[in-house]
Amino acid sequence: MAVRARRRHMCRGLGMGVSVLALVVGALLPAAALAETVELGTIIIRGGPDEGKSGKLAKAASGGTKTETPLVEVPQSVSVVTETAIRESGVTTIGQALAYSPGLFASPAGGNDSARYDFQSLRGQGYNGALFLDGMRGSFGSGNLSLPQFDPFNLERIEVIRGPSSVLYGQGLPGGLINAVTKRPTGGTHRELAFTLGSENRRELRFDLGGSSRDGSFDFRLAGLARAADNRIGHVSEERFAIAPSLRWNIAEGTSLTFFGSYQHDPEGGYYGSLPPEGLLTSLADGRYIPCDFFAGEPDYDRFGPVFTSDTTLRHDAAEHTGSPPPSPWRGSSANRRSFGPARGCGGRG
Repeated sequence: MAVRARRRHMCRGLGMGVSVLALVVGALLPAAALAETVELGTIIIRGGPDEGKSGKLAKAASGGTKTETPLVEVPQSVSVVTETAIRESGVTTIGQALAYSPGLFASPAGGNDSARYDFQSLRGQGYNGALFLDGMRGSFGSGNLSLPQFDPFNLERIEVIRGPSSVLYGQGLPGGLINAVTKRPTGGTHRELAFTLGSENRRELRFDLGGSSRDGSFDFRLAGLARAADNRIGHVSEERFAIAPSLRWNIAEGTSLTFFGSYQHDPEGGYYGSLPPEGLLTSLADGRYIPCDFFAGEPDYDRFGPVFTSDTTLRHDAAEHTGSPPPSPWRGSSANRRSFGPARGCGGRG
């Protein structure tokens, strides 16, 4: 019994000694750490609401009310095709991106082989003024000829707003509108570079780069692509070069000025035309059919010039609790094309 008590007493004493030593060392640590203090540089963190548009399924949109509002609270039928959905589906036209949107018909003008124009129809109305770009109407009395096909890779999202929206967007169609939102500086970092191979000898290189200056005064973004492919129609191929640079100047808190530019050139715009059903669905008078790869045009005459689009947007939040007001942009664009094709219903007098 005496031996066990002595051992127990020695263990207790050892524990007290260790505790006292730990307290002494702990008391000396703050002084040593204070002597080696390192001053860190200033880190500026800038951020804002992501508007619920990240990911494949959007939770919010600004198209229905022009404010960052959850979709469940928007008193209108609104669908959003996000950047993630566009990238993962591998679509090459706005019409393909909107293929699963209800109440909407979107198709390239001239057929699926055409890369020149997109025609849209919402609730049975469209083809003239249904497409908007960054909240501004893309065509004025000339169909969509003043706004040729915009490559969906350079879009941040596509919003489909069904029903009358003239109060927010001005002159429009009762069936609704399609608002294509271009990629702009976000203040975050974007580093994407991809190369794709596909059918019809398709080759595509695309990139999306973005960032900010060290002091946060400027944000930039640069998106673009180069694409080429063959076509099932004779003398026809697809070729596209597009680049969209943008720069945002953060003038003050809540005030920014954004410069956006877009250059798109389609040296070869695919097949733009159509053939009569006689000869395709039914035989001609001599019993023959028109070959499926028949080109009804003049290879040396078709021309589709470069398309330039630019705008400058000034944005200012007047007060903290007033929400995000719509920007005040200015835009200019130009396009030039010529083509040759067959005309039906024309005849001469012999």
